[in-house]
Amino acid sequence: MMRGAPLVAALLATVFVSSLAKVWVVHVNRTTFTAVQSAQAIRDEMNIEWGRLQIEQAAWSTHARVEQVAAERLSMRVPDPGTVVIVKP
Repeated sequence: MMRGAPLVAALLATVFVSSLAKVWVVHVNRTTFTAVQSAQAIRDEMNIEWGRLQIEQAAWSTHARVEQVAAERLSMRVPDPGTVVIVKP
């Protein structure tokens, strides 16, 4: 009976260590999954903000808006056709 005792003790220790490793792996998996979910939520929010910024940029950069700002703030105007000189290379 004494011959099998070390083997049984070794098997019990192996089962115990294996169960602790499983608990640790499940914990790490859940923690990582939560981090991934948070990162994906942040990514989705940033994609929405990027879309809004693209729409805003398109609105601010229309030709009509640029001409309006140039006329109002910079006192620019389209030159008379007679004053335009075309230079050929």
